[in-house]
Parts: sequence; C-alpha cells; structure tokens
Amino acid sequence: MTRRAQDHVHQAHEMIESLREAYQAAIDNRANDIMKLLTLLATILLPITLLTSFFGMNFQEMPLIHTPFGIWIFYGLSVLIAIIVIAFFRKKKWLN
Repeated sequence: MTRRAQDHVHQAHEMIESLREAYQAAIDNRANDIMKLLTLLATILLPITLLTSFFGMNFQEMPLIHTPFGIWIFYGLSVLIAIIVIAFFRKKKWLN
C-alpha cells in the first residue's frame, strides 16, 4: 500500500516538474520575442540617432546647416535609412 502511494507521489512530482518546465519554456520564448523586437527597434533607430547627434553639433561649417531645405533633406534621409533597414529585415525574414 505504501509502495503504491510512493509511486503515485513520484508520478505526480514528475508531472508537476514537466509542467513547470513547459511553463518556463513558454516564458523564455516570450522573453526572446520581446528581446528580438527591442533589438530590431534599436537597430532601426541607431543610424537616425547617429545622424541627429552629427547635426546637433555646434559648428558653423556643417553640411546642410545654412541651406533652406537642410532640415527636409535630413528628415528625408532619416526616413530613407529607416525604410532601407526595415526592408533589409523583411528580406531576411527577421520582421513579420
């Protein structure tokens, strides 16, 4: 009788352990998806941040600083870079 009870307890323990491992795997997969999204977002915004820091310097002899359409060229370049990076990610099937 006690041997049968021990076997049932052992089986229940193994089931609970396998359920815990499955739950942990699901949590890990979700965390991986979130990290992938954050990495892709950071990669898309990094070149634009570099451009912004370049044009944010206080120099008089910077390209496009004194031209009337300089800010629009900057915006266009930023959007173009973002589109190129997103297209590259879609081609590699890293982005849905």
